[in-house]
Amino acid sequence: GPHLAAATLAWQAKDLATVEREAVLAVRYDERSTAAMLLMGKVFRAQKRLDTARFALENALGVEPGNALVHLELGHVFVDLGDDKKALVSYEKAARLRPTLAEAQENYGVLLLRQGFATEATRAFEAAGKNEPRSGRAQLHLGNGLRAEKRYADAEQAYKMALELDPALLDARFNLGLLYIDNPVPGQEELVRLQKGLAALKDYQA
Repeated sequence: GPHLAAATLAWQAKDLATVEREAVLAVRYDERSTAAMLLMGKVFRAQKRLDTARFALENALGVEPGNALVHLELGHVFVDLGDDKKALVSYEKAARLRPTLAEAQENYGVLLLRQGFATEATRAFEAAGKNEPRSGRAQLHLGNGLRAEKRYADAEQAYKMALELDPALLDARFNLGLLYIDNPVPGQEELVRLQKGLAALKDYQA
């Protein structure tokens, strides 16, 4: 317990050496400590020791296969390893095991969209937005999913909501500009739409 607490505090302080030392000691006392193995996986990933991180996290899942946070972290490791297919599986499991885990829904949606599954991605982004209604980034991703589905008016509203929640979110400003320039938004004349697109891109550039 004390070693796990020390490792957790060290992780918050970004003291990776202490996290590794204390997490290893925690596992020595309790080799079934999923929380300690999860911390070890996070440290190894931060140190770019990706195969070691994967080993620690897969061991944790051997003890507790239904731990959504471990599946989420393993998904991050697979992304860093360049294996999007395995990352997609890990994120899907994390999102299914804990539907309120917005980070899992968001990452799952991003990979779904990358694979061309726009409708499924939008569904995941909608779940993330419900779990974190004040997240501008969740609305940004939702806008990307809606745009891929050619629901341009809904995408416009999502991008605007993203900027309302987080005016400093530059990607939302950029994507809104591209939406206006590249896509026929219902109810908007082409010239007006193009002017709005250029204005959004100028704001982004500024």
